[in-house]
Amino acid sequence: MANHAPLLADLVAGGSAIPDFDHLIIDEAHNLEDAATNQFGGSVSMRKTVDVLDGIYRRPGRDHREGGVVTLVRALPEAAFGPVAKSLEEAVARCTEKARPFFDALVVLLPPTGEDDRVLITGGIRHSDVWGRVESAWHDFEIGLRDVEARVSTARKLISEAAIESAEVLAGEVDSALRKVSDLHLQAAELLGATADDLILWAGRDRDTTGTLNVAPLEVGPRLWEELLSKRRVVVATSATLSANNDMSFASKRLGFEDPQVLQLGSPFDYPNATLLCAVEDVPDPSERGYLEGVARAVVELTLASDGRALALFTSNAALRRVADLVRPELEAAGIIALAQGVEGSPKQLTDQLRNNPRTLVLGTSSFWEGVDIPGDDLSVLVIVRLPFAVPTDPIFAARSEASTFIRSSTCRCCSSTSSAPVVPGPAMSTTALKSGVVCEGNPKMMTARSSVERIRAPTIVPPRLKRPPASEVPPSTTTMIASISFIRPMLLASAAIVMSSKLMIEMSSGIR
Repeated sequence: MANHAPLLADLVAGGSAIPDFDHLIIDEAHNLEDAATNQFGGSVSMRKTVDVLDGIYRRPGRDHREGGVVTLVRALPEAAFGPVAKSLEEAVARCTEKARPFFDALVVLLPPTGEDDRVLITGGIRHSDVWGRVESAWHDFEIGLRDVEARVSTARKLISEAAIESAEVLAGEVDSALRKVSDLHLQAAELLGATADDLILWAGRDRDTTGTLNVAPLEVGPRLWEELLSKRRVVVATSATLSANNDMSFASKRLGFEDPQVLQLGSPFDYPNATLLCAVEDVPDPSERGYLEGVARAVVELTLASDGRALALFTSNAALRRVADLVRPELEAAGIIALAQGVEGSPKQLTDQLRNNPRTLVLGTSSFWEGVDIPGDDLSVLVIVRLPFAVPTDPIFAARSEASTFIRSSTCRCCSSTSSAPVVPGPAMSTTALKSGVVCEGNPKMMTARSSVERIRAPTIVPPRLKRPPASEVPPSTTTMIASISFIRPMLLASAAIVMSSKLMIEMSSGIR
């Protein structure tokens, strides 16, 4: 039993941590592609560089003491090792200074600060003057890395040959730090030269505002099959959302399954009579001015109608904070608390607050999209502001979309397997004897876009009733309702699994599970 991350990390490490096994059950399989992308990819950053160089020499600071190989060398006889320690300290300082221009040059590739500070490294960028400055800065940085490697190697040789106690142990410590520097050097060089068609290379912005260089495989399926799935006697992959248009072939291909058996299980819940889908037409288009104000107005009306007991989900932190500021005065005047994730607390803290005080609106982002179960009447309104489509500027999404059909890929990422699709809020509430509900769609384009039409036509369960009122008429008099400011496919209120010969993909109802 293991989460996706340690399972795949063990795979990358050669299978040394997890004991041998013949049977594998992958739950939440729709997340496997993203987890594999993270594990099979790589990244270099200024923070990572500093961490690696700290293993050689870490300057004393307010929160930490001096550390690294240099401190070990300084404990040895001064006459022989004093100069060695000093040369290592100076080499680390030079390398750190040479690293900064490289990561600063990567930042120049990026658009102005915004929601998605990443850019795909294309052939056009590689032939630009800006990329030329990146390569020039890398040349200097690489000289610094080689200098550190050479001096650490010299120190290691002197220690191993010295007539001192525990020389072998000390040499091993130096070896470990040296390997990390060499690995960083090799990874950075490989990223700079990554031009293979099966790799995705992009620049990003780190938390400290410096640049990062990142790589990921274009496809993870072949490696998952070759190194993980094909080596097991039985593999079962299960999730609430593996199908698109009642077809799991897209998910099976992306996850690496070859000719799997598939099984879709329906739902025991009476959604046609329990749920109402409302396609609101008077909320501005997301690209128009006043969109967030329109969303805030709808959120206020829905929350007041249900007397709290509401959760609003966002794909953008900036939008979440803006709507929170807009709705808070009116709701608090009515005695309803508005709590924003990242401002008033963690997801767990906000969920506990909603359970303890139902007169609450929680505004959340990615952490709330999955794994949230608030039973009973504590949660009566679910507002999904926008579906979590991957943005076109996402380098991984852009590269993979170009390699396949955009609409097909985009639809499947939102409604099915390979994304952080909104798969749990529906099942979480439907498992608690939902009596009635309203799904409110507030993006006019979502009801006319081809991808939306496919979602409406292709649920795995009977869709709820459909109405198209203005937002002001959405709040009903019922005490229990579900509301969404962007269409959430009714099928998401159901669930899915994968066996291939002995490998299976199953899509199964959360009620059954």
